[in-house]
Amino acid sequence: RLAGCQVCHWSEMPLQFIKNLDKYEKHDALVFHSLDYNEMSALIYTRQLRKLASYCVQLRAEPRTTDQLVALFEERLQPLPQAGAPLDLPKKSIFGLQQLLWLGLYAGGMPSAIFPALMVPVFAALSLVEA
Repeated sequence: RLAGCQVCHWSEMPLQFIKNLDKYEKHDALVFHSLDYNEMSALIYTRQLRKLASYCVQLRAEPRTTDQLVALFEERLQPLPQAGAPLDLPKKSIFGLQQLLWLGLYAGGMPSAIFPALMVPVFAALSLVEA
């Protein structure tokens, strides 16, 4: 987090950027000009990384080439792990304990606790159905 900008008005952001420029440079931040979030997202989703590189503001003393920027984008834009990836044992254990907790609350007199306990297997079954 940047000091002094946890909650700041949009009009204060340019000054905060200038005050923290050394931190952006130190952490190798990517800064772009003349692009809004939607335009930047469209360039990323359509893999137009060379065009995206043309909007990159070079904060380093030694500017990167377009090829180096594209390589950096590709490195930083790695996909997240699949949502349906197999769970390891600790995650399975926590998941099982949560299910037992919901069933225990239901058995203990909390009737609404049955809904989360039943919905997890329902969603798991729905995820197995091919679209």
